[in-house]
Amino acid sequence: KKAGRRASAKKADKGERDDKGDAGGSKEPKDLAPPPTPLPGPGPDFDMSRAMSEGHDAVDDIQPEDWDALKSLFKPQPNVMATVACTFIFLNHTAPASWDETKKLLSDSRVVLNRLKDFGTFDSSKITTADLAKARQQLTLPEMSRAVLASKSLAAARLLHWCVSMYDIGVHKTGWEAPPDPVSVSPTEDAGGGEAEDGHTAATKIQSRERGRRARKSTMKGGGGKGKGTAAGKGPPAKSDS
Repeated sequence: KKAGRRASAKKADKGERDDKGDAGGSKEPKDLAPPPTPLPGPGPDFDMSRAMSEGHDAVDDIQPEDWDALKSLFKPQPNVMATVACTFIFLNHTAPASWDETKKLLSDSRVVLNRLKDFGTFDSSKITTADLAKARQQLTLPEMSRAVLASKSLAAARLLHWCVSMYDIGVHKTGWEAPPDPVSVSPTEDAGGGEAEDGHTAATKIQSRERGRRARKSTMKGGGGKGKGTAAGKGPPAKSDS
């Protein structure tokens, strides 16, 4: 059954590429449903074996021409770059520093694809909480869905499926809990309008303004007796009665 599903998916992908003329502009394959947003992680009924199987199937469905199309991209979209970065975060614990470095890592497709296929079986125990935190930063970026990626790169869409599976497996094994998303607050009237800031930034600005007010008041009080009608003793000295 699995072999039949793979053959059907590959046939569908090929037909869509033929319709459009190139992999970069092909339609979304029917099996590339977008993952939920925000990334929820594994639920209480999570099946790790099924997640591994789905991740391996996604890698098996990457066609050589799709991989070549991914490598040939000159300046890929941010969601494509984030997907490949997430892939190497799991494989190497770090993301490539540039797209040129990424293309070098992608150059030997056989080595990379074999590592991806073996990862779920042999290396998933090496996933650290630091890897999960870095991967989550990539997976929760805008337009990170297989449906959207399929219009840019079928290989990237398959890699995203693998990344989500490995992320779920890592969270399940380590028990890692993602930190809550930062809460945005509207700026206070003192801030003079503008875009909303996160709570820490807004609080820091308010504290800075309060310190400035206190410093100015202290200066005014300290210099009040040094001059007449002047602030902090500035201006010409008062005339003597003598």
